[in-house]
Amino acid sequence: MKKLFICHAGAGLPAHEQDDVGIVGMAYVWEGEWFRTPESVEGRERNPVMKLRPLWGAAVEIWGDTGCFTEAEKVLDLLEE
Repeated sequence: MKKLFICHAGAGLPAHEQDDVGIVGMAYVWEGEWFRTPESVEGRERNPVMKLRPLWGAAVEIWGDTGCFTEAEKVLDLLEE
């Protein structure tokens, strides 16, 4: 299962050799892997964290906090609000 996510909170441009958070406005691929699963944070004040990689470029691992990334198909819904 692959899904596309857009970063909406993270590093701005230009980014300086960062490989742990996403860059705002860029697309990332999620292949179903987690650094911190939804089950492990249930009932806690922490977000799940996806293992993402940039859509283009080097295969860098990104810590995709679910509070900072929106699934691409839902991004346009945000514009309507």
